[in-house]
Amino acid sequence: MKKIVLFFLGWMFLFLPFVTAEGYYDITQRDLDEISNVMITELIQGDEYGYFNPNKELTRAEVAVILTRVIGRASGSILYKADNVYKDVPEEHWASGYINLASRENLIKGDGTYFYPDRKINTAELITMFLRVIGVGEYLDKLNNYPSVQLNFAFGEKILTNLVKDINTPLTRYEACLLMNELIESNIWRNSYQKGLEKLEDTVMSKYMGFTIIREAILDFYDGYTADVITRDDDDEYTVIQRSLVVKSNKDILNVEEGYLVDVWLRNKVIIKMETSRESSYETVDFGSVVNYDEDKSKITIKTNAKQYSYILNKDILRVDINGESMDVFNKSFNSVERFLVRNIDYNSSSGRLILDDSKKVISIKMMSYDSILVVDYVRDHYIYNKDSVKRYSDINLKNKSYLIRDTEGNVMNIDELKSNDILLYSLNGSKYSMILLRDNKITGKVTYVDDEYLKLDGKKYYFNFQFFSSIPTEDKKVTIYLDQSDNILIWSY
Repeated sequence: MKKIVLFFLGWMFLFLPFVTAEGYYDITQRDLDEISNVMITELIQGDEYGYFNPNKELTRAEVAVILTRVIGRASGSILYKADNVYKDVPEEHWASGYINLASRENLIKGDGTYFYPDRKINTAELITMFLRVIGVGEYLDKLNNYPSVQLNFAFGEKILTNLVKDINTPLTRYEACLLMNELIESNIWRNSYQKGLEKLEDTVMSKYMGFTIIREAILDFYDGYTADVITRDDDDEYTVIQRSLVVKSNKDILNVEEGYLVDVWLRNKVIIKMETSRESSYETVDFGSVVNYDEDKSKITIKTNAKQYSYILNKDILRVDINGESMDVFNKSFNSVERFLVRNIDYNSSSGRLILDDSKKVISIKMMSYDSILVVDYVRDHYIYNKDSVKRYSDINLKNKSYLIRDTEGNVMNIDELKSNDILLYSLNGSKYSMILLRDNKITGKVTYVDDEYLKLDGKKYYFNFQFFSSIPTEDKKVTIYLDQSDNILIWSY
């Protein structure tokens, strides 16, 4: 999130973007990620002391400010301070301009005489106000039966997917943000005599704020300054779009890596924010090794969690990335991409991720041969410290470094989520660390048998991963073994 310093008088500190997302003391980054739309459009921000105040309840006056920001008119609200629309909102009230403007735009209403600016806002009221923003408020108001018609419309048209709490209970700032995060991405509507109520292509974010959102794009190229993404339209046609976009700030482009699914926020064709997609209709499959590739059937077989799975490649969109070198069918033929894949597969140490389309065909293959390993002792100030018992590898300093940490389920992990005894396989490509987290993959027991390929721990067989395994323990010793995604032994310690 960008850092901006603005100065207003009165009580507006609740909404001023004084600090970055990382600077909030009372809300986690994961919670902020859930309200990306709200944060990037700066509808609500924290105070100058570094607090977001997520549990503070919203008032009608504060929502009036938000509504004028949604329609892009907040900066002109000062012209409406003297309108005196309501008896309880005099000109000197800190939000008078916003309240009068939002009322004249028919976005928020009083009872004709009073506005009740300090009254708390609830779910039904907030949804109703946003339905007025998208153009269906007057149409629904005429149907009576408030708030049932408003809620039925919002869920029937998938403007909202869930309520955060009871519709008549006052909303906190964070709960309101969760609702608004969906509402501002909804389409604008038009009600005309000739056609009735119809949905337009513009969204609230695109019409009033100038933002376009691309969901579930494959990040095809990213060098820290420009990016190409592969996206699909409603007819499942794939294309490479947005060539050579200038990224606004690397601080807003976190935890992304070529070959993975991303959500992209654009403003005037410039990337403002890009993040790994958290919800997707695509399926992702993380694997510990590649077992085989059948060129005749264009079928790849991978191994994960000690089981094998086979998938057919999608020849129309396939993208392959191996150790940072990539090729796709938009720039080369499928045969060229396939030859690149066959030539570079490392069956001994390649792990990675497949992205599958709706027909379960592979549209993206990303492989990485990790060359280093670390067993986490603790994390402090962006340093990941290795356990003394497995000190063959060095501590990692990620301060001011670019990195991506994923677990074996494909979830993006923050560095502060690492725990003692977590295993990190990693490689440094250029200036970026790529890491895979193996959690709870440690077993302690007595060595009951050893040969050149495997050992038995309390009678159970475990094979060696010879990429990292350098010595073999002796029988009758109690050891701790650390396993990879395929349950092969990475390293061990007494």
